[in-house]
Amino acid sequence: MIAKLNKMNVNSLVGEEISKFRQVNGLTQLELASRLGMSRTAYNQLENGNTQISVEKLYEIAEILNVPVVKLLPGVDKEVDPSVHRDFNGNSIDSVLSILDVIKNSSD
Repeated sequence: MIAKLNKMNVNSLVGEEISKFRQVNGLTQLELASRLGMSRTAYNQLENGNTQISVEKLYEIAEILNVPVVKLLPGVDKEVDPSVHRDFNGNSIDSVLSILDVIKNSSD
């Protein structure tokens, strides 16, 4: 699935995942935007896939939503093998790096 992703649908799919977990956490767009130091309009653009999210902002959102960052990424197996190296949130480094490569390559 990763090879079939392009910049536009990666941004949209990440936005959909963020929206889903935001709602699960009972937060409005305005509340999450405020916690991220963003306007609601800028946050809305991110959640709708109209803006590419930075890696730093993705980690910040994952922390606020209390989910591993890998759960916000499309095309990544959400069940991670415990034998792979992990970051501080317990995410598979290899999975995160591979999806970030797709995002980077699609913006070239």
